[in-house]
Amino acid sequence: MMLLLGGAGHYGGSLTHGSTFLTQYMPDTMKKLAGIPVEEKGPKLIENLDEAVVYVDIIHPIMEQRCNSCHNASKKKGDLQMHTKEALLKGGENGAILEPGSAAESELIKRVHLEENHDDHMPPKGKSQLTDDQVLLLEWWINEGASFDKKVAELQADEEVKTVLLTLSDPNANKSAVEILLAEGTTPFDEEKLNAYVSEGIAIKRLSNEDNWLQVTLYRKDSVDALLGRLATDFPDQITWVDVKDTQLSDVGLEAVGKFKNLTRLRAEKTAVTDAGLTHLAGLSFLESLNLYGTKITDTGLDHLSKLPNLRRLYAWDTEVSKEGATKFMEEASLIEVNLGYEVNMIDSLTVEVKPIAVSN
Repeated sequence: MMLLLGGAGHYGGSLTHGSTFLTQYMPDTMKKLAGIPVEEKGPKLIENLDEAVVYVDIIHPIMEQRCNSCHNASKKKGDLQMHTKEALLKGGENGAILEPGSAAESELIKRVHLEENHDDHMPPKGKSQLTDDQVLLLEWWINEGASFDKKVAELQADEEVKTVLLTLSDPNANKSAVEILLAEGTTPFDEEKLNAYVSEGIAIKRLSNEDNWLQVTLYRKDSVDALLGRLATDFPDQITWVDVKDTQLSDVGLEAVGKFKNLTRLRAEKTAVTDAGLTHLAGLSFLESLNLYGTKITDTGLDHLSKLPNLRRLYAWDTEVSKEGATKFMEEASLIEVNLGYEVNMIDSLTVEVKPIAVSN
């Protein structure tokens, strides 16, 4: 009875989840003990993108990852197999799934775009879904004729497709330096030191459970300048978000902030910092967002920030910064936005259109 039950269970599992369901998600250590080859994790990068065969190197791997567990040599849900060229062209019980030259008319794409709760949605609810980039590549391949032998260089691609294709040879191709930094992570910190700060009532914690990045929030009751000095000694690499708004922060505290070399966000609004203090931030090459609302900084202070390569948002309303100074700063530093309580839009010619908007303090 046990043998029959085990055999029936395995057969049923194979029908439902594919023939490799027992080993597909087995931990690598168990695979090694069982003598099962350990597969490489993550997508295989394409070394020469132009010479890559679109179906073989791009489309087939997507189907292997998202479709073939239900449509393979041993399991053909809906009488459809997708593991070979011949199977794809044959289609399933409802006929062809590809309409070369028209992704919109292809049954494959129609089903991908159905609501996830729909019975005909592909992949079915509960399975790993196609990403937006994967759908875009499938649509591009079909619109370009669904060729099984043409190379990337032989197909037409718009800018959106080209942008996605670049990630197949370089996963960081379209990421900013800050995104790359946060994704790659940083060195571990001393857990005992972190717990000691928490015991003091200091609001310091991880950004997430999966990495070593830390965020710090200090309040008016805290000895902000002194605390920042200690934190800069204990966690100079790990602190990436700092919130010291409406505190007793001074230029002395900004000197400590300048030692958080991986800082990406700083909120220092409604504090006593000055132009002189901003000189300490000159080395923060990953600083992306800086809020100085309600401080006494001036156009002179902007000069100290002009060399920051990744600064994208500067909030400086209710300060001594002028519209003319902000305009000049944006032209020279190529910032996306300086918020003065005005909407400031960069035009391609680097002229600036300034439109006042209502701002509540």
